[in-house]
Amino acid sequence: MHDPRNLGSAGERAARKYLQRRGWTILATNLRGSAEIDLVAQRAGFVIGCEVKTRHDRHTGYPSVSHAQRLRLMRALEAFVTIRQGLHKHQLRLDLLLVEPRVPGMRVRHLPGALGDPDSTASNSFSLGYATDWNDRR
Repeated sequence: MHDPRNLGSAGERAARKYLQRRGWTILATNLRGSAEIDLVAQRAGFVIGCEVKTRHDRHTGYPSVSHAQRLRLMRALEAFVTIRQGLHKHQLRLDLLLVEPRVPGMRVRHLPGALGDPDSTASNSFSLGYATDWNDRR
């Protein structure tokens, strides 16, 4: 049986490496405030708050992200940007990173903006159909 804390930590490390390889600068990990943001990263005028979801295998689903959780994530990201110098002019976005263990390594799927605008009533859930391709990253 997998220890969920170890699996979650491994998934967050894989997601962090994935973003760094694509030119993102990691500003914070496991940022605690009104909500815990797994990763905060910055690149090209964007600051993103990332929720990392790791599953045991491809046959199990990912935990959902509720509308209330998305609101808390955005508020926490806004608070972070407010106290960090030089970030106030950046666009804010909530991204989702889906991680799946593979042998060897981890498979990461990045869904930019998948958590949408939490202040919008247009959607109360995220769609996996928005995704970019899976990429194997170790």
